[in-house]
Amino acid sequence: MKTIRDTILSFPGIADGEDFLETVLTDRSMDGEKEYRAEEKSSVRLAVADMYSMIGGLPDFTENKLSMTYPRSWYIQKAKELYSDNGESEKAAKLGNNIVVPRGRSRHSW
Repeated sequence: MKTIRDTILSFPGIADGEDFLETVLTDRSMDGEKEYRAEEKSSVRLAVADMYSMIGGLPDFTENKLSMTYPRSWYIQKAKELYSDNGESEKAAKLGNNIVVPRGRSRHSW
């Protein structure tokens, strides 16, 4: 029997952010110990997208190249794909474009 928690953790790169899993399960009102079924496919993929977007916000680093890591851009792209494919395209549109540079004011006092 594979649980929802096990299914989420089986996605590539998710083990790097296992600390976020309880928050995501709570936010999505999911029971991680419940048996995974095909009916939960969309909900599980959206939870994985949440995980990818949370991990994507972490800084890139490796420890002496001994650990396998994915670049932040990979996490953000995967989150966008999963959000779009599972009915939350508004979240996909907001991801990765969070940097806003305000327009400056300059005086023409030369």
